[in-house]
Amino acid sequence: MIKQMSLIALGAATLFMAPTVVHAAVLDGGSQEGTSNATVNISDVQDGQNVLLSVPTIEFGKITNNLAGPIETEATKITDPLKVDIKKTTPDWQVMLKATNFSSGGKATRVMTGTTLYMTGEVNTEYKKAPQKPSHSAVNLNVGTSDKQPVLTATDASIGVYTLDSAVMDGGPANISLNNIPGWMPDGLYTSTFTWTLENAV
Repeated sequence: MIKQMSLIALGAATLFMAPTVVHAAVLDGGSQEGTSNATVNISDVQDGQNVLLSVPTIEFGKITNNLAGPIETEATKITDPLKVDIKKTTPDWQVMLKATNFSSGGKATRVMTGTTLYMTGEVNTEYKKAPQKPSHSAVNLNVGTSDKQPVLTATDASIGVYTLDSAVMDGGPANISLNNIPGWMPDGLYTSTFTWTLENAV
């Protein structure tokens, strides 16, 4: 399930504790040793669903085309952080990001190809009930391809509300940039659709 500037949710289970089940023992005739299995079924104590609460809208700085070679620009404004609300104890989950090519509107649509997106930030906790919080590694995304990159990853139960904050939001230095922009691109406003997906980690 995906989100394009709207909430998404993952399936959730209700709580119940199943009794411990002991399987029949396996004995080797005449042996003084045998084996058996015991299982316990644990379900989530939390009610509700895992959801994306918000995703960023990003504006990059204005640039001038340059026939001498590729150009780049940094984010100048970010509206809303990436925010997740994790209510289920499913250990492994991640938020993935992919992006379409930047393109201009109007009758003569122009498409910007070959660009890459760099993104990093700091994971902050608004609320946490588990010992671990999700991790984040810098994203280097090939825009306009099938490339998907993890933005947040949890490999252990991470119940809580977490945000990936950018320094740009606090007036700090840019840590999101758009690179390898073809220098010959005509002037105009170019837009890309970023798709954020909260999913179980493979």
